[in-house]
Amino acid sequence: MTDFRAHFPDPLERASIESDISFAFRIKGRKSILIRKIKDALTRLEDGTFGICDECGEDIPEGRLEARLVATLCIKCKEQQEYEEKIRGL
Repeated sequence: MTDFRAHFPDPLERASIESDISFAFRIKGRKSILIRKIKDALTRLEDGTFGICDECGEDIPEGRLEARLVATLCIKCKEQQEYEEKIRGL
């Protein structure tokens, strides 16, 4: 990362710029993840596994897929995953 101290000696201005850069990197990372998930969903469409829960093998309800097209888990399995993440502190 560029050393902004030489160009922006004011600590508040430097912090603001560094925060903006950090935010831009997070957005770029999220877009990359979403693109990968969309590609995975297209692959699942092609191989006939779209709409099937990766965990239990049951159909993912249509309403869930309408809300989250890239969903790979049914509600029950997603809730279990979130519960386990919460316990592990993730």
